[in-house]
Amino acid sequence: MQFEDMVSISAGPSQLIAALCDEIGLEDIINRSLTWEPTYCKVSPGTHVKAMIINILCSRMPLYRIAVFYATQDTEQLFGAGCEAAVFNDDALGRMLDRLFEAQSWKVYSELSLAVLRTLGLPLDRLHADTTSFSLQGDRVCCKPTKGKPQPSGKLIHAESRDYVYYVLSLLTIVMSVNSIRNRRAMHL
Repeated sequence: MQFEDMVSISAGPSQLIAALCDEIGLEDIINRSLTWEPTYCKVSPGTHVKAMIINILCSRMPLYRIAVFYATQDTEQLFGAGCEAAVFNDDALGRMLDRLFEAQSWKVYSELSLAVLRTLGLPLDRLHADTTSFSLQGDRVCCKPTKGKPQPSGKLIHAESRDYVYYVLSLLTIVMSVNSIRNRRAMHL
């Protein structure tokens, strides 16, 4: 090999992100969760998801330009021998996203979350997350007005912005969850 034939590639954080994806078994979990035919695909759906995660965390290129991003990366190092940037075209990635939707993405996300917890050795009995969603719109009268003005009662009376309502209710959910965990700990002491 001549000096003129050498190509310089900037890896950036992509190698570290790929190693973390490999450590939790991301590709295997995705491949088991999605319906796909290996004989028709150049790379697996898990490899496509891994490629999208690396892209999002390194460059945030839009879907139709992910192949351009991987043209500057060492794809064989990231995804295995014989992998080329062209396999990450927007058509292939779009088909993978359709399969992910059909497989109920929340189930796949839950399985990936559990894999991360197991890999990190975090105890499941100490963690709590509540993903309850609320939707409130318009006036909320929660008490009788006194002298023409409603009296505060700790309840939402009027919502100007849905974002604000979500923020307040999310905070209440977090506070209630933390208090619930504290109460459980106190009962076990």
